[in-house]
Amino acid sequence: MDTNYVCPYCRHELTDFSFCYFCSYCKINWPLVSGIPRFAKNELSYSVFRSDVAGKVTELAEQKSWQEAIDTYSNTVGTYTLGYIKNESRADWHIILPLDQNATVLDIGSGWGNIAISLSRWCKLVYCCDVNMINLRLLRARLRDRNISNVAAFQYEPNAFLHLPFRDSSIDVALLNGVLEWIGAADIEASPGRIQLEALKEIRRILKPGGALYIGIENRYSLSTLCGQRMHGELPFVGLLPRMISNLITKMITGKPHRTYIYTLFGYRRLLSRAGFVNTDFYIPYPSYHDPNYLIPLKECWIKRYWLEKLLGGRTMKYRLAQYLRMSWLPFHWLAYSYGIKCTK
Repeated sequence: MDTNYVCPYCRHELTDFSFCYFCSYCKINWPLVSGIPRFAKNELSYSVFRSDVAGKVTELAEQKSWQEAIDTYSNTVGTYTLGYIKNESRADWHIILPLDQNATVLDIGSGWGNIAISLSRWCKLVYCCDVNMINLRLLRARLRDRNISNVAAFQYEPNAFLHLPFRDSSIDVALLNGVLEWIGAADIEASPGRIQLEALKEIRRILKPGGALYIGIENRYSLSTLCGQRMHGELPFVGLLPRMISNLITKMITGKPHRTYIYTLFGYRRLLSRAGFVNTDFYIPYPSYHDPNYLIPLKECWIKRYWLEKLLGGRTMKYRLAQYLRMSWLPFHWLAYSYGIKCTK
């Protein structure tokens, strides 16, 4: 597979040895771990499996098969999580992206590779990157078992502003599906908002003219958060408060600051504009960006009304009441659980 990595810091060409990539300008060796480039000095140790099981799952997947490893340890995770890591239909929004057989895609925070495996059928090359090597090793085993040869993986640094090992204008499509909020949680001396902004600028740098970024993420003032749903492990209702207050309360109760920032529709539009994206389209993934059975565009009001009336077409009392009140005409997309956002460079 022809990969085109450069140094993530100075962006000079790398020398490819059998055991590492070497930057002659920075004098840095970037090692290969299980054949996966590690463009990182730190790592976040997280997995859907318990820490005492994750290593065993990985070794079994590499020695035998990914499916056998998952089946063997499936009783250590919940039914929802098991379905989540197996589901390869989470990239059904690919139809709105500029994909073709010559396209190069970057999936940031790729995890177990569900999205990358789905998109590999529609493009030339998919780069997967994650902050955890266990996830990437499991992804590599999964790709081997499926005989997928056009997906490459690398690890990136979690505790820094996002640094990607690609030249300017070299990627057609980039993905941040359930990842932008976690990028803001980097353990460095900067506000989450600034970390997110710099990450978006870095992604825009590597996109080709006309290239697209897709973001799947929750809505800060959704009906769910207004009812007290905990987002990303934070305290209920805290994310609704001004950032300074939410940070203070979270520190007092948990000892840690609130760093997984999500925004409203207008907040995302403002953040993306500051990052240099001028063409931004919003969608409602229904029921959520995790499982997008429908993708409702918000650009044209009549399209939104049509889809909402279809989705409100149930026979129960609450649906009949919603139709009677003509809720599809109200701007309650401001209360949607999550958004799918397409940004064009």
